[in-house]
Amino acid sequence: MAVFGTPAFGGTSTAVNSFSISKPVDLVDGQVLLLFATDQESSTAVSWTVPAGFTLFSAPSAGPSSTRRYGGMWWKSVSDAAAEPASYTVQNSASRKVGMLIPWTPDAPGTLEGVGYGTFGGDTVAAATASFNGRTLSKGPAISFAAFAAECTAGISHAPTTPPVGYTMLGNAQNTLNTSTTGSRTALWVGYRVEDDTTADGASATFTGASSTRVYTGSLTGGATVPVTYPAGFSSVTAMLATPGATWAHRGGSANWPEMSAYAYEQAVLAGYGALEVSAQRTSDGVLVCLHDSSPNRTSQTTGLPDVSAMTWAQLQGYQNTLNSAGTPRPYMRLVDFLDRWTPTHVVIVDNKTNTNQTEFLDLLDAHGGPSKIVVKAYGVGTGGGIASSAAARGYQTWGYFYEADAALLTANQGSWSILGMEYAAAAGTWASILSFGKPVVGHIAASQANYNTAHARGARAVQVSNVAGVVAVGASARVAPGALAMTGTAGRSIGMARTGTGAVALSGAAFATVGVERESAGTIELTATGQATFGVTRDAAGVLVFAGAAAVSIGVTRDAVGTVELAGAAAFSVNVAVAGEGALLLDGLGLLPARSRLRFTDTPHRLSDLVERPRPLPPPVWQPML
Repeated sequence: MAVFGTPAFGGTSTAVNSFSISKPVDLVDGQVLLLFATDQESSTAVSWTVPAGFTLFSAPSAGPSSTRRYGGMWWKSVSDAAAEPASYTVQNSASRKVGMLIPWTPDAPGTLEGVGYGTFGGDTVAAATASFNGRTLSKGPAISFAAFAAECTAGISHAPTTPPVGYTMLGNAQNTLNTSTTGSRTALWVGYRVEDDTTADGASATFTGASSTRVYTGSLTGGATVPVTYPAGFSSVTAMLATPGATWAHRGGSANWPEMSAYAYEQAVLAGYGALEVSAQRTSDGVLVCLHDSSPNRTSQTTGLPDVSAMTWAQLQGYQNTLNSAGTPRPYMRLVDFLDRWTPTHVVIVDNKTNTNQTEFLDLLDAHGGPSKIVVKAYGVGTGGGIASSAAARGYQTWGYFYEADAALLTANQGSWSILGMEYAAAAGTWASILSFGKPVVGHIAASQANYNTAHARGARAVQVSNVAGVVAVGASARVAPGALAMTGTAGRSIGMARTGTGAVALSGAAFATVGVERESAGTIELTATGQATFGVTRDAAGVLVFAGAAAVSIGVTRDAVGTVELAGAAAFSVNVAVAGEGALLLDGLGLLPARSRLRFTDTPHRLSDLVERPRPLPPPVWQPML
């Protein structure tokens, strides 16, 4: 079934080169925008210039004449309706013009493509009537479009007296953009018909009393979009804080996309980030907007604009965020729209840059998940204008972020916050100091994987990341490659997985720490039962590797040949395992086969000390106390 939106019209009554059409009011992501245009030109051969991204699907211009004047039909796929311009400019030679834009939601699967068009201007043209012949399409089913145009003198209506049989009207307009019959005008009528197969019948239309009636036709198929599925993030602040190394998307990915735009947050979520950070400013008419700076000059890459507090929301909407836009500016967003979109599925961290409206601000947070989904953020020195105590009184976790320059102020200020923050590059002593308070510490702001690793090594519970596209997400929904991933049981910590080969990876049971799997060949890896610490597996050959039972310590296995290695149950002592290559094997019971093939135990069999020689292959273990 064909579904179309509300048309938008444009035209000019004077002989000018261009005119504009506003963006349709109900254009949404995933639709196709159809453009239809014609003009009065009958002699000057100047082809249409349409906005970037539009593709012609009617016949190419054959040059204007008194009977076949310029006209055409174009389409454009719209992935992000909010990023589309407020209007579209179409131009050719100086003449009166009329056009329309119509949103369309295709329902046929496959790539959108043109599958046939009729003769430029029509196969038969007369003063008041134009017709086109039937044709065979290259593919079906399809939708055929027909755009009839005519020149109307005084007293002649712009509506066809005989519309084309079988076509449903989408829009009818004249260049004056009204229904007047005064003076000379250029009319345009557009309709569509569903083709069940590759046969497209001809049709005709008549504008009684008009002249230069012509028609432009074209057929399209495919274009149905698969809805984007955005993975869920952290279910709660508690779950996020229980995940070592959890990643927060700083402003949605401030180093990658226009910060704090709807597009940036969508990309961060698709990258697997389960926590999203945002700042808020307040306009003069009381609208909280997603913006860090007091003015939009930096993000709109301009100068001279006043602070947002002196602008209305409507005035701010007149600008777009062009920073890191890669040529596609993004509109500014209200905080309420951000919260509506993401608090149902993600944890968010909100920094209210204007602390003059705390009650209003906290009421808004309360209405969007409250303390279970939101962390309130502010600079750690001081109390954030009192927001620390106000938010804590309502049950919120509060994050006070510090810098190394604030090291001497930590003791006096950390008490206001339940979560602390420190720049990732701060000295080890500064990190030791901030960790000594026993509170979760978030590292900031990681612009690379190396920065993230530094913060994590320093002891950061979570890391705020600006380069979302360059730092692997650690969160509830990190996805790094296609394939099947099944997780059952309780994941008390993060699960990270890199896939470089085919097959399935299944994780079952309760994983209380990180599970890391690297695959370099086909096969199946199963991790079952309870992993109480890290599992590390490197696979260099085909086969099956099974870990079953309770591993109280890490298990590291290097495989250099085909076959099966099976570790089952709890290894209270050393286990005899033939190893084809060097590597470390750690088992429950604290038995160690280090990389240099040496082994030593203390007089307590469950603990390690210095090293002794181990023959190859390993004989049954003989436990002896060491002097």
